[in-house]
Amino acid sequence: MTLKTLWSSLDERLTKIRFGSASRIEFYRSIALLLENNVPLNAGLLELHNVFSDDRKNTGEPLAIVALECFQATSNGRKLSQALSRWAPHQEVTLIAAGEQSGALATSLKDAIRMISYKQRIKAAVLGATVYPTFLYSLAGLLLWVIATILVPKMAKLSNPDSWEGVGYLLSVISWAVTNFGVFLIVAIVGILVTVFFSLPRLTGELRVFLDRAPIYTTYRVLHGSAFLLNVSVMIRAGIQLHDALLLLHQDAEPWLKERIGAAILGTRQGANLGVALDRAGHRFPDKRAVQYLKILASREGFDEAINKFSQDWVEQCIKRVEQSAALSLIISAAFMAGLMALVVLGTLDMQDALDRSVSARI
Repeated sequence: MTLKTLWSSLDERLTKIRFGSASRIEFYRSIALLLENNVPLNAGLLELHNVFSDDRKNTGEPLAIVALECFQATSNGRKLSQALSRWAPHQEVTLIAAGEQSGALATSLKDAIRMISYKQRIKAAVLGATVYPTFLYSLAGLLLWVIATILVPKMAKLSNPDSWEGVGYLLSVISWAVTNFGVFLIVAIVGILVTVFFSLPRLTGELRVFLDRAPIYTTYRVLHGSAFLLNVSVMIRAGIQLHDALLLLHQDAEPWLKERIGAAILGTRQGANLGVALDRAGHRFPDKRAVQYLKILASREGFDEAINKFSQDWVEQCIKRVEQSAALSLIISAAFMAGLMALVVLGTLDMQDALDRSVSARI
């Protein structure tokens, strides 16, 4: 591989990274707006290239690069979806291709925007449920280290620990536990967390069905299940048949999700509707109650519109549940941190009292 080829490959990767969710939303929205105002796709892409590049003063802008490549592709008779296959996720490209086939490209672009927006909200909800509590627990761990290595040893030099009572004695016990078992506890916690997060997209089988009822696994199942329903509804609305939509989602899925979509594909091949297929699989995916609703909706006319409304409502409910869990987790972790700080203050006062009594006894 020559240096030029290597640089070109690296530049393409960087452009793809920079052409992220926010950029794709802007790109899709701009094209949909022009199409709805009767601007031809090819001419619109050229105009967008000029806009994104600031009249060609900044041609290295990712939006400008993608717009120019799409313009060149459509000028040569290729489709927009084909040009976007290098830059956008497979599901979005498939959705746009379906819109091109059905003659509703603007609608499919808006559906792609909706799909991206919901995924952004889901990611934000998950981050909110993990980042802030993790930060607070890390501070608590740091405070425990200070207690064990600085506070208690210094006070022990001034006063006999055997004379400590109440909270001061509790701090000495905590110091002993952290000193002797702290490293093992940290290794165990990190090991468990690594194992859990590694297994989330990968672990399958009966064991995973059982674990999916546990807190972290339940959140993962519900969130990915809601994204699955949203993707299916958007694809069906774009004119993709249910079986084809499932095959497309199965193609890029992680092992855990692939197992569940594969079961749905098997069920639909045997003539069952989506709800029945998911129920027969026994995975409780995306959720037991959601499966029951799908069984009802899929057995009636207008399933494409029904699943579209249901998926939006379900995603909203799932996001709210995660946000509520995040708020509760933040309250618990903040309360733990505040309690630990109060313990330090009260323990320090108790140890100081013990020191004063010791000094008085000597006098």
